Amino acid sequence: MEPAKRVLSKFTGYKSKGTEKKINSFLPTGFSTSSLKWPSWRKSPFDNATLFRNPYKYFSNPPNSQNSSSLYWCITRGFRRGKATKEIKTKSVQDQIIDSLPPLPPRYSMSDYYNLIFKPFAFTAFVGGFSIVGCTIWQYEEYRRNVANDRRLSLGNFRIPIPGNSPPRPQPTEIVQKFESWWSSLSPGERLFWPICAINTAVYLAWRIPSWAPLMVKYFSSTPVSRAVCLPMLLSTFSHYSFYHLAANMFVLHSFIPAAAAITGKENFMAMYVTSGVFASFGSHLHKLFMGSNIPSLGASGAIMGILGMVCTRMPDIQLGIIFLPGVQFSADTALKCILAVDIAGIIAGWQFMDHAAHLGGCVFGIAFSYFGARPMGIIRDNVMTFWHNLRTNGINDR
Repeated sequence: MEPAKRVLSKFTGYKSKGTEKKINSFLPTGFSTSSLKWPSWRKSPFDNATLFRNPYKYFSNPPNSQNSSSLYWCITRGFRRGKATKEIKTKSVQDQIIDSLPPLPPRYSMSDYYNLIFKPFAFTAFVGGFSIVGCTIWQYEEYRRNVANDRRLSLGNFRIPIPGNSPPRPQPTEIVQKFESWWSSLSPGERLFWPICAINTAVYLAWRIPSWAPLMVKYFSSTPVSRAVCLPMLLSTFSHYSFYHLAANMFVLHSFIPAAAAITGKENFMAMYVTSGVFASFGSHLHKLFMGSNIPSLGASGAIMGILGMVCTRMPDIQLGIIFLPGVQFSADTALKCILAVDIAGIIAGWQFMDHAAHLGGCVFGIAFSYFGARPMGIIRDNVMTFWHNLRTNGINDR
């Protein structure tokens, strides 16, 4: 126990008699700073609710706007040294919109099953098939362009330039030359990484614009209670709200993309990346429906886990490491088993630090693709390439 005068002097740093008299005038009858005692302030409620925050909890005459000479005014305005009240951290616009999302219905009707299960499943299958078809056409056009360039190079030695017949080609600037030199030095996987990184960075910067918050929450975060359920399953794969989340995902993607592009080719890699991202979002969507959760999720980690699962399955003996632990190395097969174990444990235990259902869905898709995806994807690619070739050449073979 210690006198109130000492406690007040600890709070205020003042010990003047005038201040003491002023405080005594607002204490109940028969009490003064020298006679009033309470437990030591370190063991008292002052730890959580100090005299600054709630002075009228311990004294009579609670403050009001009319009584400027109250104890509250004396402490918070008369001789305070710091802020008397605790600042309330206001939530961002994005967090306010997320908090206002409605909960899932307790029971599902037939329309709910159609909108919440069938439509996302159909969208996942459509995106997977469309990405395979689109990347196959991209591969065909890339091959066709390379063949045409080789022909021009081979015939260029037999051409005799006629002076004054064609204007001279403008020389590129120094910046363009440096960029072309840097771009040509990249591997095929790195040429895919930088556009993906640029898209993710642009979406991250869009999250920083408060007026775009409703649009970003609606289309770039995936939740079952959103009005747009299907399209966010794809767009959220390129969306990051936190800089550390973006940096971590891009670092892992940059580490695995050279091996993945070497295994599948750059065109098939893009089909694999987009499909695994949407499949991971669909797995997270089903898990939220089962758990009754309306928490939005976003990030490229589901798609990256699909790439990681495929690489670790195809190349189980390669050595991996952790950037924060330079001396620790382990095989890709061991890393894959640990990742699966952590994600399964996170789903069972209900950990909410990350979306374990999306990680598990992407990883399972990558493993299944490495075992069973080559043959059906090869059949689809052959049929699409034959059809597109006939469409481009009207059935006439190039000679």
